[in-house]
Amino acid sequence: MIKLRDSNDRIVKVPESWRETTCGLFQRYINEWDKVDRIKLFCIQTGFQEDKVRNAKSAKLDEIIDACTDYVWYNPIDFDKIPMPEVIIVGNKTMLLPKDIEEMTIEQNMIVKDAMKGCTDLRELLSLAVSVYLQPQYDDAPFDLNSAKVLEGMVKEMSILDVYPIGFFLLNRLKRRGQNGFLSWRQVIRPLMLNANSTPKKLGLISLNLGRILVGLIGTRKPTGYCLRLY
Repeated sequence: MIKLRDSNDRIVKVPESWRETTCGLFQRYINEWDKVDRIKLFCIQTGFQEDKVRNAKSAKLDEIIDACTDYVWYNPIDFDKIPMPEVIIVGNKTMLLPKDIEEMTIEQNMIVKDAMKGCTDLRELLSLAVSVYLQPQYDDAPFDLNSAKVLEGMVKEMSILDVYPIGFFLLNRLKRRGQNGFLSWRQVIRPLMLNANSTPKKLGLISLNLGRILVGLIGTRKPTGYCLRLY
């Protein structure tokens, strides 16, 4: 890490490599950087005010900007080729990783799907996808959105090299599912049938719930961004 001091004498740590780059910072690169302006990139890394950096008259600052941004500028990584690990460590907990997104509940699927509709690049959602999927395993409890948000804060502080392959796997699978209906019929119907008695009133309720789910499925055909390289 490169350590700098801001105008308030606060120490700011800037990564020197992709291993030191957090998932949260990487997502800011994707969301806020134009892939051209190194001063903008430097300000995203440090939180420094962009206008002050641009108007500064210091040769040393040029060297600092180069040192902080060189790894992004000159050493791009094909993140899609990072191998999928068998486990992930979040905090002090080691968790097994997904083999199939069918292990996710309908609520988990729909939360990520709705977020996909509102983004231009799926890589903005890496931390969300990982935390929504892993929260039940992390807490050893049923899915809870508030707990998933807390977990996402932890995931954002992890190295992007550890988070990316998992998030990419989940988002890519969900995107491909969305092109063909997002969820399989077996996923939708089986839980409803297992929890209902075959009475006309109960079957009517099943039809109503199924209809609501179908409305949600229709919206998955909207094209979204795709997981690509940083460049």
